[in-house]
Amino acid sequence: MPNKTIKLTDAQMEKYDLNEGDTVTIKRLPKEGEELIGCVVKYKSFFYICWNINDAGKCQLIMSSGKKYVGTPVPASVEKVKELTVKEFNGSKYVSSRLGIFSLATGNTIKDTNIVSLFDK
Repeated sequence: MPNKTIKLTDAQMEKYDLNEGDTVTIKRLPKEGEELIGCVVKYKSFFYICWNINDAGKCQLIMSSGKKYVGTPVPASVEKVKELTVKEFNGSKYVSSRLGIFSLATGNTIKDTNIVSLFDK
């Protein structure tokens, strides 16, 4: 997440005992289920790859056929089975499994030779 400058009110400055010019780091809290992204998960006795947690807080999954699963289960109903190796290329993250290489941004199968070569190493 890039740095962002915000202006605090006098009340906020006082509440947090800050002075003009103080630098504060604010960390984003992880979404529930975010630790499942890039993992093999088990849901209703089937195995999937979790490629995202959507804005509603639900898992977006890839089926063993390599296609996206139409349902979006809540993270509590999904069991983490195995973490896959995540590699980054041009600011996007990808995972590889025996099913292929998938984008964690889109859930799509990747054929780009530059990305495929990352997993050949």
